[in-house]
Amino acid sequence: MKQYFVIITVLITTIVGVENPAPQPGGIRGVVIDSHTEQALPGVNVYILDSGIGTATDVEGRFTLEKLAPGSYHVRFEMMGYEPQTKLNLPVSPDRYLELTIRLQQTVLEMQDIVVTPDFFKKAKDAVISDRSVDFTEIISDPGSSMDVQRMMQTLPSVVSGTDQYNEVIVRGGAPGENLFVMDHIEIPNPNHFGDQGSGGGPISMINPLFISEVDFYAGSFPARYGDKASSAMDIQLREGNREKRELGIDMAMHGIGAMVEGPIQNGQGSYLFSYHKSYLDLIIASTGMTSIPKYYSLQGKVVYDLNQKHRLIWNGVYGNDKIYIEEDAYTDISNIYLVDIKGYEYASGISWKGLWSQNLYSLLTLYKVENFWWNKVSTGEKGLLALKDDTESNLALKGDLVYRISPRSEITTGFSLKNLDYSYHNWSDADTLFGYHYFLDGSPVPQELTVWPYSGIVDSSIAVAELEYYDVWEIDHRVESRKLAAHFQYKWNPFARITLIGGLRYDYFDYTGFASLTPRLGLSYHFTPVTRLNFGVGRHYQSPVNYYLALNPLNSNLKNKYTDQVVLGFEHLFARDIRATIEFYSRQYNDIPIPVSMTTADSLDRSDNEYINAGKGHVEGIELFFQKKLYDRFHWILSYSYYVSKREDPRYPGKEYVSSFDFRNVFTFVLGYKEDLRDRSWYRQIKEQSWYKWTAWLLPLADEIEISLRWRYLGGKPYTLQKYDPYTQRWYISAGQPYNTERFPDYHRLDLLLARRFIFNKVNLVVFLDVQNVYNRDNIWDYSYTKDGKKEVIYQYKLMPVGGFTLEL
Repeated sequence: MKQYFVIITVLITTIVGVENPAPQPGGIRGVVIDSHTEQALPGVNVYILDSGIGTATDVEGRFTLEKLAPGSYHVRFEMMGYEPQTKLNLPVSPDRYLELTIRLQQTVLEMQDIVVTPDFFKKAKDAVISDRSVDFTEIISDPGSSMDVQRMMQTLPSVVSGTDQYNEVIVRGGAPGENLFVMDHIEIPNPNHFGDQGSGGGPISMINPLFISEVDFYAGSFPARYGDKASSAMDIQLREGNREKRELGIDMAMHGIGAMVEGPIQNGQGSYLFSYHKSYLDLIIASTGMTSIPKYYSLQGKVVYDLNQKHRLIWNGVYGNDKIYIEEDAYTDISNIYLVDIKGYEYASGISWKGLWSQNLYSLLTLYKVENFWWNKVSTGEKGLLALKDDTESNLALKGDLVYRISPRSEITTGFSLKNLDYSYHNWSDADTLFGYHYFLDGSPVPQELTVWPYSGIVDSSIAVAELEYYDVWEIDHRVESRKLAAHFQYKWNPFARITLIGGLRYDYFDYTGFASLTPRLGLSYHFTPVTRLNFGVGRHYQSPVNYYLALNPLNSNLKNKYTDQVVLGFEHLFARDIRATIEFYSRQYNDIPIPVSMTTADSLDRSDNEYINAGKGHVEGIELFFQKKLYDRFHWILSYSYYVSKREDPRYPGKEYVSSFDFRNVFTFVLGYKEDLRDRSWYRQIKEQSWYKWTAWLLPLADEIEISLRWRYLGGKPYTLQKYDPYTQRWYISAGQPYNTERFPDYHRLDLLLARRFIFNKVNLVVFLDVQNVYNRDNIWDYSYTKDGKKEVIYQYKLMPVGGFTLEL
């Protein structure tokens, strides 16, 4: 952190210490479009709340609010026949325009039946239940998430990650890898540095938070256009670059330090937006003498070009590169491994063609490619190479969507997806031998060879006396070339002003396994009053097996897709224009979960040649409460609570169940924030004129705008299974009669605190933040490490960890 404070001190002292004239005005501009047909909406009223400043969109749906003093504004968009939308806390910087794309949802108005009331809570597209839509202002002000959108979603009662070290999105008692991640119509398996194979999480996100316009998250019963995931979907829309002039920015956060550039193409007919970020942990950790230092960098870009007023080309790309090298003296006695070399990369790149064919017909066609590469080598100075992993997973896809509005009351959405899969796996591990060892019990001089004794009585177990089993070299050299086909159809109908019905069908086919499915989706929303509604959703959601499973054994090509049957019932009430509450009851049934054959036997060390079968079953039932106040009058808060029970069937003993590994049972989150503009305070203006302030501004918790927020999170203890140690073979195992997940780690809780300060100068805007995670340094347990010598060591999650950063707009 010392390096961080040095950087911040130099930045603030240099900028504040220079005589700056009054800040130049900025502005807000953008385009307003129909959320379903993407058609421009002329005549939309655009105005700043509690002011006399306003305008209307032109025939192309564009608007400009100019000559605004730098600061934060609430801007409202309203038009007859559409639900009004208010964007809160929009930051206007000096000599800059904030670019917005606003999507309004059409509504059916019957003045005697229902009255549209102010609503600051935008619904996710085609969602009736279990959804949340957030914009970039909420992402950058969320404490504890380090501007990582996946971590931010953990404020929802339905979402956990399992550990602080990863941003995995695990929803409603599900499992890792069950969340679909979409970025501008491109499906990305794992958008993170050092992402785990087969999951959707990692320690650091590759997605630049300053690129994000808004995020739609669906926690269950999601629309038919999303598929091949069993739990949830996250859809991120990125903003465009500036179409008027080139702008530069420098920023530093948990994802690295880097720069960003944006600007117009061909006199505003298009725009570009690019960024580069590199980790700086190596600069900090190297001074401590540590040798295991993760290094990574990322590139991201977006280019938009209008062929004409009706057709547009959009290119998106993101690339991440990771590596870590652990030397011999960096390892502990936990494993007898000395040299670990890890490398990898991940990228997604695609081009989209958006076509507006009429006032009611819209299409989007995207050709994209995503690829992930993992390379791990484990070796020792004595034995040489012990294990090698060289895996590549690549998808080339063509994806299309078509939306047709039949009438103001009905709409059809249809689409398809074609994926060409190319997976290559080369895994190797050296031969090994299982030995038997003499060991001595406390108080007994006689060596023992029995296999069940408590570790506490063992004095020494270092003498190998027998060769029990020989394991030959294990190797996989397999390539999977296959195709996936998907198609969906959805019909949205408003038979009455109070009722919305959304019905859909989805078809999926996986060529490698030959599995095909046709699944229904249904959503219903009924308005009791203009501010109270009843929501209901039901659907079946299939997910294909983890790619890596298919390469482990030829028999795994017979695997079917697992699926969940989801039912959700909820109530939603708007207490005020900025306060909303929801309560939801849900049930989720799991079927055909692929599990290793070894799980069906009583021997926990059984390998069964890595064969998987569809023998897993489970169910989850729960209730969720979510209260939120938006940042409208200096304060904002979130109060969320979830109680659920997640169980799986024990494949060893049909008919018996155990709680799943992510059954935290109780999940509670409280977020509180306060924002203040100090520029109107006379005492602050006087302080700014003092010479001493110019040199100490970096140290004081003052700025032109300040925001302080905190998040406290509580989870019940995570389940785990008792293991026993066999000193004769020096292995840990689960005994035959031991039920799974009977024990729980201590309850998890932590407090995060965020202080953000914004300094506004003549042509420069500087935002400095300090995000302190786990303020009271709670010892939250991640897991246990079971060592060869019989010790059980605790692995902790993040302890007290301050994360600093800044954004400098030039």
